[in-house]
Formats: sequence, C-alpha cells, structure tokens
Amino acid sequence: MKGRSVVSWTVILDGVVRLEGVKNGRVVFDEMPERNEVAWTIMITGYVDCGFSQESFSIAREMICELGMELNYVSLCSILTACSQSGDLMMGKWVHAYALKRKEKELNIMVGTALVDMYAKCGRIHVAYKFFKKMPERNVVAWNAMLSGLAMHGFGRTALDMFPSMFKEAMPDDVTFTSVLSACSHAGLVDHGCFYFSNLESLYGTTPKMEDCVESLKNYFSCFS
Repeated sequence: MKGRSVVSWTVILDGVVRLEGVKNGRVVFDEMPERNEVAWTIMITGYVDCGFSQESFSIAREMICELGMELNYVSLCSILTACSQSGDLMMGKWVHAYALKRKEKELNIMVGTALVDMYAKCGRIHVAYKFFKKMPERNVVAWNAMLSGLAMHGFGRTALDMFPSMFKEAMPDDVTFTSVLSACSHAGLVDHGCFYFSNLESLYGTTPKMEDCVESLKNYFSCFS
C-alpha cells in the first residue's frame, strides 16, 4: 500500500471499520504513515459505536494532548456519547469545557443535544435542564433527549408540562411519544397515559416503534388491558 495518499488511507480505514469492525480498523490506523482529522474521528466514532468508551477516550487524549489536534463536532458528539454510555461525568464536563473554549459561541445544536443527553444520563438532570433551556435552537432530537431524561429521573410531570411547548419548535416523532408515555408511567398519571396512547395516531399522526416500551406501559396501565 506504499504510495497511497492520506485520503486513500482514510477511505480504506473507513471501509474496514464499517465492514470488518473497529479492531481490524485499528490495525489499518496504526499502519497509516500519516493521519488526518477524519481518520482520528473515524476511530473515535468506531470505538464509541462498539461500546468501547475507554478506548475512545484514550485515542482522543492522544489526538489532543500528544499531537495538538482539535476535536471536530462529530468527534465531540461521539466522546459525549461515550460519556453517556459509561456514566463518566468527569470526562463529560471536560469535553463541555473543551467545547466552550475551542468553539466559543459556535456550539451547534448537535453538540448541545449531546451535552443534554450526557448530563441526563450521568445523573445531572438539573444541569441538563438548565443547559437545554439556554440552547438558542432546539430540534426534535434535543427535545427527545430532555423529555426522556426527565422521565428517566422521575420528573414525569415536568416532562408532560414541557411537552406542549415542543410544538412551537419541533414536531414530535415516535421517540418523543415513547418518552411521553414513559413520563406518564413514572409519574403514575394513568389518565394522561391512556389519552396519549389512544390518540397518538389520530391527533399526532405517529405511533411509537419501540414495542417493548409500549408493552410495558400496557401492563402498567390497567386501562390498556
């Protein structure tokens, strides 16, 4: 493979990670005579997608501390996802500080949503809520992260109180209603749960696709039997 450009190497790396897995991808990565930002991002994302959080942290540290390279928005979101998966709040806070320092006011909605999700899944729902309220722009993914986080931590009524405001910014999808039904379940709001479940398709034109979640709600709400 001598004489290949860094672009060619990176294309090969991406294909190997996607088709053969991140472990084989690491072999190609280590053989690369030169690595660009895209190559590092491919490896970080590959590790996160496979659930190897610590490996993604390690390669990100090497990229930043040893080589002086910067994380882009894709790698930032991947690392935050790894923090959510592993519950590593300290690393999540570090990434948040890094993003604010490096990107200043350029934090886009993708990174903002990843931060909301990370803080919620790491047990800091109040921080997630505060950050969510300050986001200049919020899409359906950001709303889903916030609503599911509130439901997860037992703030079902808060999630339901927020839900009507969502329509001013984004249209809910099946993930949204799974979160809403979960919020009803956690808050013990049987009537609300029955209403949303019965009217999802007629009023909102959608139905949750997560059958296991819906089934658990059916079992919880006696009116679904």
